[in-house]
Amino acid sequence: MKKIAFIICCILTLSLAACSNRQENPQISKWDCSVNCAEQSTSNVYVITYSDEKLTSQTGALTFYNGNEFEITIHLINNGEEERRETIPAGGSTCLKQLKENIEYIVGIHADVTEDMPIKLTAYDGEKTDAEP
Repeated sequence: MKKIAFIICCILTLSLAACSNRQENPQISKWDCSVNCAEQSTSNVYVITYSDEKLTSQTGALTFYNGNEFEITIHLINNGEEERRETIPAGGSTCLKQLKENIEYIVGIHADVTEDMPIKLTAYDGEKTDAEP
């Protein structure tokens, strides 16, 4: 009986040690992709302003948060892949999935705003439904 109790104690101790070594909240990759509108769009010209940030997903998904009081359209571009485009409502978010992992992406932003208007966009690696913009 003492051997069984000793074995159970050893198993519980090892299990607790393994759980304490696991990272519950690993460092989240976050990018500030905010830009100033390069030029106002017209009915004949659709203007995309590109962010200087280079995004690299480790998870195959990127979450984008629109920190503006107006709708924006993001354009996610990578050489060798078709451009991904998504419209995000004011204050909203979207997650682009099935992305290639460890590949560099650039993001372009379109908004129907005047030239030099700040456009706030934050990106996170993964599906970050609980992350703050």
